[in-house]
Amino acid sequence: MLATLKKFMFALSGSSIMQVATLLCALIVANMFGPVGLSKFGIVQNTITTIASVLPFGLGYTAINFINKNRHDGFGLAVANFAFQICMITSLLATLLLLVTSVPFSEQFFSDRSLYIFVIFAAVGLPFAAISFIQYGLLNGYEAYRDIAKTGFISATATVAFVFAGTFVGGLYGAIAGFLLTLVIRAALLQHSLNRHCTIQYALPSRETWRKIKHFAIPAGLAGLSLTPSTWFANSLLIKYEGLEAQGVMMAALTVRMAISFIPQQLSTVLLPQYIQSEGEPQRQHLLRMLRYAGLLTGSTLGLCAIAFILREPLIGAFGDGFNADPVIFGLLLLSVTIEAMALPLSYFYARREQMWRYLFTFTYPKDFTLVIASLILVPQQGAMGLALAYVIAIAVGFALLGLTSFWSYVSNRSATVKA
Repeated sequence: MLATLKKFMFALSGSSIMQVATLLCALIVANMFGPVGLSKFGIVQNTITTIASVLPFGLGYTAINFINKNRHDGFGLAVANFAFQICMITSLLATLLLLVTSVPFSEQFFSDRSLYIFVIFAAVGLPFAAISFIQYGLLNGYEAYRDIAKTGFISATATVAFVFAGTFVGGLYGAIAGFLLTLVIRAALLQHSLNRHCTIQYALPSRETWRKIKHFAIPAGLAGLSLTPSTWFANSLLIKYEGLEAQGVMMAALTVRMAISFIPQQLSTVLLPQYIQSEGEPQRQHLLRMLRYAGLLTGSTLGLCAIAFILREPLIGAFGDGFNADPVIFGLLLLSVTIEAMALPLSYFYARREQMWRYLFTFTYPKDFTLVIASLILVPQQGAMGLALAYVIAIAVGFALLGLTSFWSYVSNRSATVKA
């Protein structure tokens, strides 16, 4: 238990400091340039995050599973190299494509041709962010939480410093340039840490490695194709129908939501390798373990959400003039985070048994497609309130399906055990 707590504290400290840095950067930009400036900064930041999370095609999550199981043999290293090499190739191709299509991209998704310059900024930072996603996955696979924490602290400090300095040197463009520079620094630091655990070979990906992991990697990758893009699409609808200012105000609440959601996500990252290693334990002990995980993830999230809701006025007010905390919208976003945390331990069952296809169609796709459909219906009618409702409806649908199928699997396994 103490070892788990220690790992969690390192993992949490590394990620939480990055979330603090993200929040501080948003505060700096919002106070300097208002809701419209924050929305433009968010176009760069969110476009990078969305596309960068897709490009590894689920190989970061795949790496955590296979490296943890094969850490002391050559296959773990082969998976690490394969994941890194694929990400290098896809990120460079995506960067070129985004640069070429920046104008139609801004017209299609934001209904504003003039925003193409922010799409170009996003293209510049994209490859470094994508590589960082893979680097984090590999380091988590090796359980290198101390390295993650150290890198997170340095990266977070640099992010706040460069964004703050950039606002005085070049205004909003300077802040964005500072942010992009920190992506380069973070990737370099993570690579330095990764070199301590494995040797990355800059070569073509191995077909043999792909053959052995594709049953897990393909559904994990397909999940990534809908996960972050659905969120990005839903948020872009608010710009399209309500404008940059409305989206900027909403982004303040979403920034707080994202900061809270990272706590259970990081705790889940620490708990997953332990769950994978516990295979074969008695069913009663397995159930107690899952209840303990659920209590820890849900309880910590509820506590954070309660504090955030009570302090919503000073939290959102800190973004500056023009920002307000609608209690209903803010409460709905916090509710969606809580349901999301409740669903996390149920996903472990599918990861350990490498049943990612089943998880994809049970939880990920229903949730993400519901978010898109609900946003298309609700955002044009209700604006920010509609977007908040769409978040809750989507995660509730996903959690209900995941809970029902997990309960059915538990009952079936228990019945099979009794008959045996």
